[in-house]
Amino acid sequence: MQRQVLPLAAAVTESARIGTGDYRYTKVEAEALKRFDPSSTTFFVSRLHVGFFPTKSLVSPAPVPRDLDGDGVIDPVPTYSLYTVQCAFPNAPPPMP
Repeated sequence: MQRQVLPLAAAVTESARIGTGDYRYTKVEAEALKRFDPSSTTFFVSRLHVGFFPTKSLVSPAPVPRDLDGDGVIDPVPTYSLYTVQCAFPNAPPPMP
């Protein structure tokens, strides 16, 4: 009978203000693998991955809700408006419409 080992990995990631990022967060995650041998010729591998964000912050100042489609009703702020995306290559041609 083989000894079963439970490989476990854990990580903590902290965002950094580098280049175009305008968000801050801390991420904690862990992963485990387990091998099961139901017979001498068959085995299964299971994987468990868990993670969470104990801290996060939104763009400041927050975008203002507005009427995007002109129907007179204020529309919810789209998720893409919460982040500012800047080109990492200032001499790059503009995107195609």
